[in-house]
Amino acid sequence: MSVRLKNIRTVFVALLVTAALAVVADHLYHSDLEWRLRTACLDARLSDLEGKAADMLARTEQQIISADGPLALFSSETGDEAKKSDITLLVYKEGTIAYWSDNSIAFPVLYQESFDAHKPVFYSNGWFVPVHREFPGYSMLALIKVYNQYPIVNNLLQTRFPKSFWLPGATTITFNEKASIFHIMGSENEFHFGLIFPDKKPNTVFIIIPILLWIVSLFLLIRLVTLAAGSINLKSRGTVIIPLALGLFVVIYFLILLIGLPPSVRSTELFSPFLWSSGRLLPSVGHAILLGLLIVSGMKISFSRGVFKIPWNGNGVWNLALPATVIALGFASFLTVEAYFRDLVLSSAISFEAFKILDMSFMSLAGFVSVMLLLTVPVMLFMIACRMMNEWPQISRLALSAVASLILPLSCLLVTDCSLMGIIYVLLLFLTIMT
Repeated sequence: MSVRLKNIRTVFVALLVTAALAVVADHLYHSDLEWRLRTACLDARLSDLEGKAADMLARTEQQIISADGPLALFSSETGDEAKKSDITLLVYKEGTIAYWSDNSIAFPVLYQESFDAHKPVFYSNGWFVPVHREFPGYSMLALIKVYNQYPIVNNLLQTRFPKSFWLPGATTITFNEKASIFHIMGSENEFHFGLIFPDKKPNTVFIIIPILLWIVSLFLLIRLVTLAAGSINLKSRGTVIIPLALGLFVVIYFLILLIGLPPSVRSTELFSPFLWSSGRLLPSVGHAILLGLLIVSGMKISFSRGVFKIPWNGNGVWNLALPATVIALGFASFLTVEAYFRDLVLSSAISFEAFKILDMSFMSLAGFVSVMLLLTVPVMLFMIACRMMNEWPQISRLALSAVASLILPLSCLLVTDCSLMGIIYVLLLFLTIMT
C-alpha cells in the first residue's frame, strides 16, 4: 500500500472517530448531564458555605466570651470575611439584635423560632439559608444568600442566583420538592430548594467541546477530499482535479443545507438567521464562512498539487473559451461578494462601523472573515487564468481579458447594483495579477 493511500485511510478513520465523538458530545451537551453536574457543584458549594458559616459562628462565640459582650464584633474581621462569601452574621442577646455584619439587609430585630428549622427565609429581596448557634444568653445566626428576587427587573436589578454559584442566568428557584428533580440538600442532607433550569438550553461553556469536535471533523473532511484528489494522476487527468474537488466541496455544502447543522453548532449566533440571512442558500454569516472555506479549499488543490503550473494547450475554441470563462467567473464572483458585503452591512443587525470600536463584536469579525474568504475566490481564479495565458502574446492576453471583462457592465445593468469604486478595484486587482 502506497504512502498516499495510507494517509487517506488514516484521515478517514480519524474522521469517523472524531465525527462519532462529536455526535456523542452533542447528545450529552443537550441532555440533563450538565444540569446534574451544576446541581452537584452547587450542593457541594452550599455545604461548604454552611460549614464555613458554622465555623464563623464558633469564632464569634469565642470573641463574645473574650470581650464580655458583642460590641467588639463591630471592629472584628469576621464580618468582612462573611460579607465576601455573601454571608450575614446576626447576634441576638436575649432575643434582641445586638450585632449585625451587613446593613443592606432588613433583618428581624427579634429572634424568630423559624431560624431553628434550617429552611430558607426571605429578607430584603433575597432568599437565605440560616445556620444558627446558641450559648447562654445569646442566639447567633448566619444567613447564606442563595437567591436574589426582585419585583421588577432591569439592568441593575436581576432575579437570579449569585454568580459564584455558576448557574445560567435564567435558572430559577423552587421550594416545591416535586417541581424539580434537581435538589439542593446541603450539609444536613435535607431538602432546601430545587433548581428549575430553562426549557431551551442556553449556550454554556461546555458547548466548546462538541463545537471543537465538529470543527476538527470539518477540517478532516477537507483533508480527506484533498488527499483523494491528489491521488489522481496529474499527468493524464490533471485538469479533472479542480472541477472534481470543487464540485465535491459544493455538494458537501448543499448536503449541509439539506441535512442541517448539528444542534450545538446551530445554536451559536454565528449561524443565527436573526442576525443576517439571504435565503436558503446563505441562511447565516456562518454559512457564508463555511461556503468560502469549502470553495477556497477546492481551488487550493490546483496550487498545492501542481495543476497550477501546467500550461493550457486547448484546441480550437476551447483555447480561448476556457481562460475567458475563468476570468469572467472571477469578475462575477467579485461582484457577488461585493453584493453580499453590501447586504451584510445594510440589512444585518451586525455593527460594521469601525469607528464605534465598543460596538464591534465577534459577529463583526465573523462578517469580515467571511468577506475575506470569499474574496479569495476571484483572486485564485485570476491567478489560474493568468497562468493559463502565461505563454500567450501580450496583445492576445489583453484582448481576451477585455472581452471577458464585459461581464462587469452587463452584470451591473442586468443583475445587481455595482459601485464604481468596486469596479475600479477589481480591474486593478486583475491587472496587478496579470502583470
